[in-house]
Amino acid sequence: KTLLGTDNRAVVLLDTAAGSAVTLPAATGSGKKYMFVVTTVTTSSGTQTISTAPTTDVFIGAVFGGRVDSGNAVLAFAAASNSNKITLDHAAKGGVSKGEYLVVEDVAAGIWFVSGFLTATGAAFATPFSNV
Repeated sequence: KTLLGTDNRAVVLLDTAAGSAVTLPAATGSGKKYMFVVTTVTTSSGTQTISTAPTTDVFIGAVFGGRVDSGNAVLAFAAASNSNKITLDHAAKGGVSKGEYLVVEDVAAGIWFVSGFLTATGAAFATPFSNV
């Protein structure tokens, strides 16, 4: 799904067992905001992705995460300066529990601010941010 500016303040459900791919519109500093909520846990091979539209847009901010299978550690993952994709991989990068969420806001030309909370399984929790 490609979001449009008219989708402002939309709650986007990540609700497909095989995974979902969402592309944000270009960031212009409009203040538009979108919330993504995991309502269906993907299969083990499914992924949820949120990407910026042009290659010049990036994410700033951080998401918090906790492991659901052992320990009580809560970690924070900050977006790198070139992060333009978020991937929930049904394992170490989140996407394993209903109710996980991400909020993105268009704060400046080329910049999406992101915050949220994810859960993961396995020995390591990995950043959901990448550059593609």
